[in-house]
This record gives sequence, C-alpha cells and structure tokens, in this order.
Amino acid sequence: MREAANLAGYHVKDSYESKVIDDIVEEIRGIIPKVLYVNKNIVGMDSRLERLISLLKIQFNDVRMIGVYGIGGVGKTTVITALHNKISNQFKCISFLTNIREVSTKDSGLLKLQQQLLDDTLGVKGQLTLKNIQEGVEVIKDRLHSKKVLVFLDDIYNFRQLEHLVGECAWFGPGSRIIITTRRKDLLTRHGVDYMYEVDKLNIEEALQLFCSYAFKQHLPGIGYGDLSNQVV
Repeated sequence: MREAANLAGYHVKDSYESKVIDDIVEEIRGIIPKVLYVNKNIVGMDSRLERLISLLKIQFNDVRMIGVYGIGGVGKTTVITALHNKISNQFKCISFLTNIREVSTKDSGLLKLQQQLLDDTLGVKGQLTLKNIQEGVEVIKDRLHSKKVLVFLDDIYNFRQLEHLVGECAWFGPGSRIIITTRRKDLLTRHGVDYMYEVDKLNIEEALQLFCSYAFKQHLPGIGYGDLSNQVV
C-alpha cells in the first residue's frame, strides 16, 4: 500500500475527472507508436525491408538520410510504411508526410507540410502557426536540431521540397533518421543523400507467387495450372 501511495499520478482535486481522463488518453497516444496499415500478404516485403533496415544503422548516433527510389507503383510507399511500423517504437518524435507530390504543388501546400512536420514531431498541434515557408525552415532548424526524429517524406518530386523540409542533416538531432521516397534518383544525389535503396520490380518467383495469391488464394499454382501460370507472369 505504501508503494502504491508513492506512485506518481494525476491530481483530480481541482479539475473535472473527464478532462483528466482525456489528458491521460492523449498522453498514452503519444507514447504508443501509431501503426499504419500494410497488407500482411505483400510478396517480397521481408527481403526488401531487411535491406532497407541494414542502411538505417539505428544503433549509430549520426543523422542519416536514406533515399528509397524506383519507378511508380513498384512499392516504395508500402516498404516505408512497413518500415515505420517496424522501427517507430525506437523514436518519440515521428512524422510521416504522404503524397508530397500532390500536396506541395503550391506554396501553401509546402507550408502545410512544414506545419505537419512540426506538429507531429513536437506535439504542438494548434499551438504553433507558420506564416511563410522561410519561417518554416527557420523554425524546423531551431526546434528540431536537438531532437532525435524519425521522418518519412513520401513521393518527393522536386528539389525545392527537400530544401524546405529536410534541408540538411544538421537540422536534426543525433540519432535522427530521414527516409525519402522518390522516382528521381538525381534528386537524392543532388541533396547529398549518401544511403540509397532502389526498390526493384518483383522477380519471376515473386511475380508467380503474387499471381497465385489472387488467382488461387495460395502461393502456388492450382493443380494443372502450373504451365499456364508461368506463361501469365
């Protein structure tokens, strides 16, 4: 009983109990990493995820940007979503920015992405309002340079997006990891991204497995359909 009495907790004497419960729920949400949806039956995911994780070197205390590139529809977003679910429990400050190509077609869209990056990593939604993109750059550098962050930028299309969201490794604290997906390897090279991973198309075996999972609801061709299945893929 004495140990229980000494445990830290929430004081409800001068507040409504419902308000305290809401605060506790919000705090728990901040502690437990959000799990993003990924189809568990994605073919070839394990090997691709393993190669990508090998580039992260999370045990190191450097700041590292990793570029994930490949043709459209090859599975870049799916791979980094699975990566998020795999490693997010090792970070407290996390932001997953999606559809950047579409969102940032105008300055207002890029400003919105900067705002989301800060809201996610600092937990200050509604408390911090950026006036323009340049201010966003300065606030990101000032507020995140000492924080260990995990940031995902999905579908980068031009260099300006990189400049104003993750301009340099020095913007972020030790141990930070920035994962960028794009169809354009040249953008990663220009931005000085040292670690890159190309998401390849499925090989023949993987393509056959994918076909069979839809056609036969199993990993192998149905009886008598082996040759036909191989011709299809």
